[in-house]
Amino acid sequence: MTVFTGTISEIHVDKKTQEKSVTFDVLDTFKGDPVDDMTLTDSEAGTDCAIDFKLKDNYLVYVRWIWGARVTSRCVGTKKMEQAASDAKVLGPGDELREDLYTKLQPMCMGTPGAFCCLASLRAMEKGHYLPEPEAGCPDTTVPDRLRCGGSMRWCIPTSDKPAEHP
Repeated sequence: MTVFTGTISEIHVDKKTQEKSVTFDVLDTFKGDPVDDMTLTDSEAGTDCAIDFKLKDNYLVYVRWIWGARVTSRCVGTKKMEQAASDAKVLGPGDELREDLYTKLQPMCMGTPGAFCCLASLRAMEKGHYLPEPEAGCPDTTVPDRLRCGGSMRWCIPTSDKPAEHP
């Protein structure tokens, strides 16, 4: 699955099948690697899952790969940004905000005895798209992680990403 925010730049309706192709200018990414101009199929025309897409509107888009096509619909989770507040809490910050966060965290490492480890942990956090561990601890369904060297930052990873422990 891919999840991103985007603005609709083009809509094409197949006159024969009534199937919509919708092109989004991708603004921010939460999961997956969408291209800058992402074209999707809304194959739910005439059903309760169909979305009345409008040019220039912003959406939180959930994409599935089905039979060789990228598809989206209301039933997959796609919705206008105005209706996506509860999703935003679950998804957390997108890639653009995270990249800014990693850059802002770098000065915290500088001048410390464990600067090399701190910077390495920051790169590991960025590579996995993880967020630093909050003061209150990691949220449910995540566990803390860090590098095993002095000065490492701590971050939260989904329990599904946790490596198996060896006896």
